[in-house]
Amino acid sequence: MTESERSRTDSVVVNLTKNWPFSDNSFDGIFCTGTLHFFNKEELAKIFQKMDRVLKPGGKVILNVGTNITRVMPNKEILVHPNEPQYELSDARDFLETSFREYDAQFFVEPPESFDYMDANPPFTYTSSVLLMSAQKPQG
Repeated sequence: MTESERSRTDSVVVNLTKNWPFSDNSFDGIFCTGTLHFFNKEELAKIFQKMDRVLKPGGKVILNVGTNITRVMPNKEILVHPNEPQYELSDARDFLETSFREYDAQFFVEPPESFDYMDANPPFTYTSSVLLMSAQKPQG
């Protein structure tokens, strides 16, 4: 990003589950990554409604959802977070297509990739495929 582009860009961090302190149609774009797989579909639907509310007509939303997630500890046991939803790739895509059905959306799939978190307690290797969506809100 050039300095000129940076001067026209604001980054805002919000708690996705709380009320967003922004006016309707106030953002040209929304970028959300690395968090949505933690929310169940009911919570996601509310988050997506908030995104739609604050996004200007013609604005763009870019987000990703981790799918087919596994966490394997060094002893080969599977690490499970009991309240974390598990999204299969096709289910996540169907949900996004339905949630953003009015938008012009494109989907991309990153193949499974693994990351070691050996400093975590307990240590584990994380593997997932990532579903990326780039969608433009209708003009009006």
